[in-house]
Amino acid sequence: MKGLLLRKKKQQGKCEFTLIELLVVIAIIAILAGMLLPSLNAARQRVNAISCLNTLKQAGYFAMYYTNDYKEYVLPDSVTHINGTTSKAACWKTQMLKYLPNPTDKQGNKLFRCLTDKNPMSSHSSIPNFTSSYGYSVAMGSFYGQAQSGITRYTKYKKLGEIRLPSRVARMGDNASPASDNRLLHFRWLLPDFGSGYSASYRHQKKMNVLMVDGSAKAYSKGDVEKNKAKFCFWSD
Repeated sequence: MKGLLLRKKKQQGKCEFTLIELLVVIAIIAILAGMLLPSLNAARQRVNAISCLNTLKQAGYFAMYYTNDYKEYVLPDSVTHINGTTSKAACWKTQMLKYLPNPTDKQGNKLFRCLTDKNPMSSHSSIPNFTSSYGYSVAMGSFYGQAQSGITRYTKYKKLGEIRLPSRVARMGDNASPASDNRLLHFRWLLPDFGSGYSASYRHQKKMNVLMVDGSAKAYSKGDVEKNKAKFCFWSD
């Protein structure tokens, strides 16, 4: 009898939630999650932007390796043009990947992908599996550009010494290409005489990451890019 009374007292002392109380707790958790989610998304975007800048800086190292190996010539956006078609062997990306041990297309696609870019574009419809999140300036020199527009101030191959202010001249950066023309990797990034078909991508909280010729990298707003477009493209002014 005494044991039965003790069990009843223990049962009566249990703390039990009602359905309403459970719903209130769930609602509070949902509200807190809703308040924290924007902050978490913003933090993730900042992390992705930093990762993107590091990727561009790494690309800058590869570009300088090329310059050291080729008598101070700047890595062009394309080094050859074969039978009127775009070849991945011509692309700046292929030239950079030469400095990795046993590089593969898959490895290169991963290396040159920005985490914020959900759909990296291919350099040409003939090589759809050769992708990147970045565009490379034809102002660095371009055999493809020479074939299209002749040897101009932009398209000619040039040595590093010809670029007077390498910290202000853009080499490559976040890019996006319209679905109707998927040649993203090259060739017309930010150059006014090539039209507007190849556009910069402001995917990092309305900013784009840009690699300069000197290897530095920085985020620019659209206003900054428009204001500095001439500096980005011209190297002798």
